[in-house]
Amino acid sequence: MSLLLVYNHCVCANVSVQRRERILVETRGRDDGLPTERFNDLWQVFCSVARRMVTQHIIAETLNCRRGWLRDNREAARRSAVSLVQEFAMEERPCRLMDLAANAAYLKALIELGPADAGLLYVAESIGATLISDDGPLLQWAYSHGVPAYPVSGIHLLA
Repeated sequence: MSLLLVYNHCVCANVSVQRRERILVETRGRDDGLPTERFNDLWQVFCSVARRMVTQHIIAETLNCRRGWLRDNREAARRSAVSLVQEFAMEERPCRLMDLAANAAYLKALIELGPADAGLLYVAESIGATLISDDGPLLQWAYSHGVPAYPVSGIHLLA
């Protein structure tokens, strides 16, 4: 979600393509040579899908991010988040920690992944959604639970 939030801000603020790419790389926090086209692919997939869902834990984690642009632009990040919800009808799906802890498979995920990613996986599995993430452990859990999942580096396969 953090990449989408930053991308949305950059588009709305008419940030140059070069600066937008630098901001996105810094926000992502990885220097693994991901082609910058993947950011555009991620945005295109986000814009084209019928439904977009997020959990309250992912929203909190994103808005509390301490990397790159998000660290220094809290107010703009909040405005961009509201814009995503309004413009793209992003749905916020609840996921109670009690529900995760009561399920043996998800109790282990809760401990290993934390509440944000375990909740995201739980919601995706329960409603048949596809996950897009750069989080290796989350992707592995998704694959083991039969949840369709793509790394950001493979997003062009969906675009």
